[in-house]
Order: sequence, then structure tokens, then C-alpha cells
Amino acid sequence: MLRSINSSRARKLHQAFIYKGWEEKDVFSVVGENIIRQAVNAGIVTELLYVNDCPIPFVKKTKVTPEVMAYISRGKEDSMVAICKKAEIPIPSGELHRILVLDKVTYRANIGRIMNLAFSFGVDLVYYSEGDGTNYHARSIVKTSQGASLFLPALPAVLPEKLRELRAEGWYVVGTSLRDAVPMSGIAARDKMVFVVGNEHFGVSEEVLQETDVNCRIEMENNDSLNVAVAAGILLHRFRI
Repeated sequence: MLRSINSSRARKLHQAFIYKGWEEKDVFSVVGENIIRQAVNAGIVTELLYVNDCPIPFVKKTKVTPEVMAYISRGKEDSMVAICKKAEIPIPSGELHRILVLDKVTYRANIGRIMNLAFSFGVDLVYYSEGDGTNYHARSIVKTSQGASLFLPALPAVLPEKLRELRAEGWYVVGTSLRDAVPMSGIAARDKMVFVVGNEHFGVSEEVLQETDVNCRIEMENNDSLNVAVAAGILLHRFRI
């Protein structure tokens, strides 16, 4: 049992709850029984910490005092947490059919919802803007994605270059923009499709739109704009395999 907040071990565990410097860290934390179970299934959990009870089968479990849990989790959790190792999620073997691109989507809640929808509707791979500062291991993203982000590979990329590369490989790139847009119902499904959604305030950037094959608009009444996660969900459901 871990009892002291002054121990070197407690201080090390505490680091898994701090976002600062996350790029260099090799560990992160997840909370919530369902999410922890998924993290265990994903094979990334190194240790479970709990105060009173731990219903999840796992070899390395450590009971801690409420005081230690409050210190480790910075006062945000008080029952059970999992310490996880950063692990690169492998790109699915075999042929890919659906890729999602996030162009400077910044709100963690939106990213989490989008990851959940992408995983639910058969997306094989996600690319996001290189250097946008988003931590895809953030607890809020893992939680909002309902654990989907633990299984869906997401890779940083210079998006215009990546889209040019994908188009050269035969992918059909669908952007989301009202400019020169085709109604979603007028776009035929293809075997290899890339869908691009953009920043919450500015949409898909001009340099990225230059690399799309078609721009899509979702047919609506009384409105011409949707939350990026909602729009992504509609688009991905329409073209799911």
C-alpha cells in the first residue's frame, strides 16, 4: 500500500497527471472504470491505483490512501486510475478504405467526440495538423471518445503534403466547405475516401482546400453551419463501409 505523498514513487506517479511537457513524457493517466478496462484491453496499462476497491483484473494493482490519491491525481480523482504507457497504435494491416483529416481542430471535447464517431463508423486512420499542440493522450480526449482514441491510430502530418501524397495513391479527398460545394447527397461513395474537417472557428484552411478533389456541404434547412464533431459524424455515417 502506498501511504506517503512524500515518497519518490508518489511524486513519479503524480507526473502522469500533469499535461505540461507531455510531448517528452512516456506515461499518461486515464480514469473511469469503462475507460480503464479498454486501456487494459489495449495493453497499455502499467499499473492500477485504487483507494477502496479495484474490480478490474490486473496483475499490478496498488492500493493507496485517499490522501495519496488526491496528491497523485492533483485532487481530481478519488477512486481508481490507470497509469498508461504511450504506445503507437499500429495502422491496420491490409487495405485501408477511410481516412479522416483534422485540420487544426483544437477543442479536446470535439476531438474526443470525433475520434469516437470515426471509430464507430469505420475510419481506419486519422491525420491531424503537425505542431498544433494537441495531446491525443489527454484524459479528456480519451474520456470523451469513450476509449476509442486508444484503438484508432492518429498521426501528425503536414496536411497539404499528406493530401497530395494520398491523392497520388488514388484516394478521393472530400473537404468540408461551403465554397464551390457539392451537396453531400450528390457525392458518390468510393472505395478509398479521405474526409477533411477544419478548425472550430475558421474551418478548413485555404492551403488544405487546394488539395481536395471536391468540397461537400451537408444539406440543411434554416442553418448553414454545424459543430465540427456533428458535421464529421454525419459525413462519416453517410460514407461508412
